[in-house]
Amino acid sequence: MSNFKLRINNLIEEKKMSKSAFAKSLGKGPNGLDSVIVRGSVPNADLLTKIIEVYPEVNPVWLLTGQGEMFLPIEERSGLESRVKELEMYSRQLNRNYDQLYGLLEGYKKRLEKLENKLNT
Repeated sequence: MSNFKLRINNLIEEKKMSKSAFAKSLGKGPNGLDSVIVRGSVPNADLLTKIIEVYPEVNPVWLLTGQGEMFLPIEERSGLESRVKELEMYSRQLNRNYDQLYGLLEGYKKRLEKLENKLNT
């Protein structure tokens, strides 16, 4: 068993999840992680990033190297959680700004169409 395969299986066991539930939690199909979990393939950066995003309590150093504890100490987790909340808030604000700008753009397009129609008549 590859070291990474062992770590992922240990994480799934520690989380008390089935392999398919863990895969689904990462946006994969029920067998979406078989290459890593069953066959021991090396995961890509996107998968590693997704694991850390979905499970911020997982120690990224442990996940990548096997060194250290599986989970971050509580004090480190709270810092990550507050940062994630801050980024989520920022993302919501950006979405609101986008929606406002998109609405303005649509209004300008309609006004431009009206002006073009007046010019063409």
